[in-house]
Amino acid sequence: MTEQTDPSGYSYHIVWTVDRRTEPGWSDIRQNVNVHSLYWIQEGQGTIYADAPYPVEGGTLAYLPPGLQIRTESDKTFPLQIVMVLLSVWSVRHPAASSGVPEVDAVPSLRLPFLTRYPVEAAKDIGRAFRRVAEGWVPDGRGGDLAVKAELLKLMHLLVQELRPSAHRPSVADVFEAVKTHLEQEFAQDVKVRDLADKFAISATYLRRLFLQRLGMTPKHYLQQVRNEHACRYLTYTGMSMKDVARACGYADEFHFSKAFRRMNGRSPSDYRLHASAARSERMITAPTSGGPA
Repeated sequence: MTEQTDPSGYSYHIVWTVDRRTEPGWSDIRQNVNVHSLYWIQEGQGTIYADAPYPVEGGTLAYLPPGLQIRTESDKTFPLQIVMVLLSVWSVRHPAASSGVPEVDAVPSLRLPFLTRYPVEAAKDIGRAFRRVAEGWVPDGRGGDLAVKAELLKLMHLLVQELRPSAHRPSVADVFEAVKTHLEQEFAQDVKVRDLADKFAISATYLRRLFLQRLGMTPKHYLQQVRNEHACRYLTYTGMSMKDVARACGYADEFHFSKAFRRMNGRSPSDYRLHASAARSERMITAPTSGGPA
């Protein structure tokens, strides 16, 4: 039999679906291991325990082939919302002769990774597709059975389509550097981390995790640090008004600028400017003059 490599080309039967918002700290062991299971993490954070703990978050698909035993645990602060679809899957080969009997074999495993994290825009489409399947399926199979199977095939197509290699899909390191550069160059603009995450097709939660791993601070904190460094330079080397410094560093007004600056430096902008000016004057007085005595 010719091996099928595209999961959307198989024949499916939905065994069970559920759209569930879990409680904080919720834990569950996979009971039905005789079927293929698709766990779509719609929102929140948690951990899937298999051979090791695997952190998961919104926009992640967990594919569990038959026989795989796992335990899922929900974060105590950001609980999971999961759409589960359990499936029986067959491969069907139709003989060339019209009188022949089709050969049907159970599919042991789909060609889907155990965990897949999808880009933001793709995750939105996949999440909607999972919801349509979960809402359309009924246990007795009456009414809308063909319609829900059509939705399932669309869903499988989306899952497979996003897995195909793309020369234009940036790596995690590329995304991190692009966001970091954007913050450094556009610090004077009204930058919102969630909008930035959408721009670079990554979730705000995952972006925050990247910055914590690589810089030890969140994107918001890094932006504040960049703005603060520029503010210190403006206060030290220019005579710009506090209002103009605030605007140049991306703050809505002087009040918010002063509050943020005091939090970062332990003193007000005017006090910082006064001390910086005094320090510069002292350095100029004590700096050695060029040349020796005449």
